[in-house]
Amino acid sequence: MKIRKLEIINKTLLFLVTGAITLSSLGCSRQVSNNDIQTEKEINMGNSNDDKDKLDNKVSKSGNKKNLSKPEYKYLDNTYGFVKKDVSLRTDAKKDSDKISKIKKYEKVKLISKLNGWSYVKYNRKKGYIKDKNIKKLLKEFIDVDISEQKLRYYDKNGEVVIKSDIVTGKNSSPTDKGFFDVYQKCTNYTMHAVDNSYDTFANYVLKFNKGELEYFHDALWRDKFGGDIYKTKGSHGCVNLPYKVAKKLYKKVDVGTSVLVHK
Repeated sequence: MKIRKLEIINKTLLFLVTGAITLSSLGCSRQVSNNDIQTEKEINMGNSNDDKDKLDNKVSKSGNKKNLSKPEYKYLDNTYGFVKKDVSLRTDAKKDSDKISKIKKYEKVKLISKLNGWSYVKYNRKKGYIKDKNIKKLLKEFIDVDISEQKLRYYDKNGEVVIKSDIVTGKNSSPTDKGFFDVYQKCTNYTMHAVDNSYDTFANYVLKFNKGELEYFHDALWRDKFGGDIYKTKGSHGCVNLPYKVAKKLYKKVDVGTSVLVHK
């Protein structure tokens, strides 16, 4: 009888132990303490979807925010353009900012950088902003004719001035046209005829650039001086007169299609 009771007690104890183990195996893979539960809750709260979305939005907004103090684009050194109409040079990239100076149509500007649809430029030793849409960028290689200075400058493919010379442009009664042109023909030992046949002029080296008005670059052996105010009273009929050596050098350097900018 005692042995029977002991067997019952042992079976009962064995059932309770194995049952507990079975329940434990079915309920979880490991024992979790209160500290572990708290830690997991804290981790989950810190990485909740709502918080993550807020963080992503914050990063996105800060990443898309423009830094107004820095240019969006910087031009290479010696990059030039000209204004397509009369404009104002302004202190900031805003249409209501202060005006620094007026710039006439076809005037040349040096391009420095771009910001929010504006170009930061240098003009006559002054720096300021002009709307991008009012500027035409020049190719690296071009001939620049400054009527006010009576200077010619030829910029090579690196944007460097490789030829610079005093010139004589059209006199007041027949001024050289301002504008943006291309060299369309090269000639040597060429005789130029006036539109009204009132005169003929011979030149050794000729570069034609303004077809409508028959305006050319050419040497002028009859002149012993160039530059200054000669053009106002004793200027050409519209052509750009050059010293012989300059005309020869320019002829050899320049190809048909090279841009020409004439301005004051």
